[in-house]
Amino acid sequence: YQTLGQSGWMRTYLYVFARLPLPLALVVASLPLLGEELIFRATAVSLLLPWGIVPAVALSTLAFAAVQVLWIPSWYQAIGPVCGALVMGATNGLLFALGGNLFPLLIAHLTFLWVLMAPASVRDG
Repeated sequence: YQTLGQSGWMRTYLYVFARLPLPLALVVASLPLLGEELIFRATAVSLLLPWGIVPAVALSTLAFAAVQVLWIPSWYQAIGPVCGALVMGATNGLLFALGGNLFPLLIAHLTFLWVLMAPASVRDG
């Protein structure tokens, strides 16, 4: 779990949280997550909703999961981010399709990131 949770792009977040004060690190970490929510939930789900909720959520989730493997050097290191993206994408996609509010989805995304980073924080700190 710790190896998968600290591979690929997670190293970037760990670097940010290790070197910046917590409030600033949260802001810096929130920006790409907000971008993901805007692209894959607000835009993709909204554009695909005329096809129905299930296809909209499924397609946006698959696209979200596919993006997670960019710049990850091996399939083994991509397992954690892809599994997380499938859970987060489906959950947030469905919540957005039903409610249309991005703010709770961003909080959920940040919480998910924080849970992944917690073992490193405890171990390193």
